[in-house]
Order: sequence, then structure tokens, then C-alpha cells
Amino acid sequence: TANHALLHVLTGYGREPLGEGLLLAFTAQQFGLRGITMLSHLMIMREWAVHPRLPVLQMLSESKAMARNMVWVAEIDWREIMPLDLQDARRRLGLVRPAIYLKHCSDASSAPDYRECADSPSKAA
Repeated sequence: TANHALLHVLTGYGREPLGEGLLLAFTAQQFGLRGITMLSHLMIMREWAVHPRLPVLQMLSESKAMARNMVWVAEIDWREIMPLDLQDARRRLGLVRPAIYLKHCSDASSAPDYRECADSPSKAA
């Protein structure tokens, strides 16, 4: 949906499996969706199996905390938010970027549809 795509931009989560799983966990936390919570956890655990050195449990915890601290997505008037600078929009919504995820996932500027996640923090964003 459009909201999902906007949340990718606002949160900083990529569209690779880990980023999708973390964004689903974020959304599930906001709306209390148990089925989506289970799906997000399965996606994240699969990524943990592929990249065992990634701190995925800390990333999951960070995602849920971000969702709890942000304005409820259903109440956002996107007409007010869209004209804002990205940093101003995040501030207005009470949203911080996912520091742990970004520390381990490279910047997607060279590949807008994919973020590469590494097992070491050397790929800082």
C-alpha cells in the first residue's frame, strides 16, 4: 500500500527481506496485528539464520520501540506531512531512524530496491 511505501522512506528500512520484516514488525506493533507479528518474526528469524552475526533481536526490539514512540499511523494527515522535509516529517511524527539496522545495512543509494545487510558493522549507513 501507499502507507507501507511511505513508512519505508520515513523509517529508513530497506525493501530487502530483513527491512521488510522489521517494517512489518513496526506496523504490527502500531496496529496490534498478531498474524503480522508472527509473519514478521518468521521473516526476521530467517534472516538471522542467513546472517547469524546480525543483531536481529536488537533490531526487532528497536523497531517495536520506534512504533510505540511514533504518532499512530492511522491518525496521520499525509497532506500535512508530504510537503515537509524528511527530517521535519520524522520530527513531527516522533520517529527516529533505526540506528542498529542502519549500522549493519549499507546505504541503498546505489541500489534503490535493495539494501545489503552485512554480518559486520563495517557497512555503516
